[in-house]
Amino acid sequence: QMVGEENKKYRRLIETVKKEKGLGIILNTSFNIHGEPIVCSPSDAINTMLKTKTRYLAIGDFLVELKER
Repeated sequence: QMVGEENKKYRRLIETVKKEKGLGIILNTSFNIHGEPIVCSPSDAINTMLKTKTRYLAIGDFLVELKER
């Protein structure tokens, strides 16, 4: 799917991912753990991120990165 200039925030996110990681690809799928409801709030998202060890999470204008311990 192509992201046009009119979708500035999403396009900037893809361009940043490409610059940092070398690939301008973002996967969009349902966000939940098997057997649990779909994430509905930022706190749900962060809790799911921690449980699944998801490395990056975009919430609105913020990018959350899970650092290795």
